Amino acid sequence: MDTKVIVGIVVVVAVLVAVPLVGKVMQQDGAAEQSAEPAAATPASAPAPAPVAVQPPALNAASLANTKWAMKVQGFDVTFTLLPGGQALAESPLLERMTQQKQVQGSWSVSGANLTVSVEVMGKTQSATAVISGNSLLVDGQPITRLQ
Repeated sequence: MDTKVIVGIVVVVAVLVAVPLVGKVMQQDGAAEQSAEPAAATPASAPAPAPVAVQPPALNAASLANTKWAMKVQGFDVTFTLLPGGQALAESPLLERMTQQKQVQGSWSVSGANLTVSVEVMGKTQSATAVISGNSLLVDGQPITRLQ
């Protein structure tokens, strides 16, 4: 599979997995930590990086299989592994804290230059899409890290 597709999937899954988990963690940690944690994880004054120019996709479903991607979602590390046959695994310390599971299984697919990753977290299906750009995956115009 293509690197861009994997990165996109990882980013999408990470966002979809982390947002509900972060909300639940913040509710459990109390109102005082709730307002301090988001400010530390994503400073309001930090400008967003400029989007990366999108290139024609060099990755596809075949070249994305058996790849692993990493990114930060609301300050938490998230990794995604794209397995053969459209299966995916997502891992995150936050995810483990919320679900008591180290990994969550999901699926991924490629359509044109888009990689979509879906996982089920706490009974809800979360999906995210990344853009395949050359040998990279872009989420919100930014590349995500390929680990494998």
